[in-house]
Amino acid sequence: MFNRITRGKAVVGGLTVTGNLQQIRSVTNITDGASMVLTTAGILGGINTATLTTARAITTPTAAALIAELGSVVGTSVKYSYINLAAFVATLTAGTGVTIVGLATTAATAGQASRWQVVVTAPTTVSIYRIA
Repeated sequence: MFNRITRGKAVVGGLTVTGNLQQIRSVTNITDGASMVLTTAGILGGINTATLTTARAITTPTAAALIAELGSVVGTSVKYSYINLAAFVATLTAGTGVTIVGLATTAATAGQASRWQVVVTAPTTVSIYRIA
């Protein structure tokens, strides 16, 4: 698991951090194709991109896979971004145990981005909220 603070308060030396903090660790390109999958590593990395050749659905990891990385404490969360690199609609679809809340599509405009927050809602379920 990456070093990050997702909830609460941490004191490191003379630095005090309260609230959500996430270091962007990587940019993950989701390979275009009929079965596009957003990975847990991609979510934890912070930024995901795709160069679509037609409108596509991108499936999230399962709640079990996300909870294996985030932990099962209700309220634990992480944010990530998706950037559309081509002029086709991308639609986020839910893996098993995941609920998508809000507009699931990212517009068919090259450079269009969407921002998401993954939240553990129960020991076996996750909601992914569209926040921008």
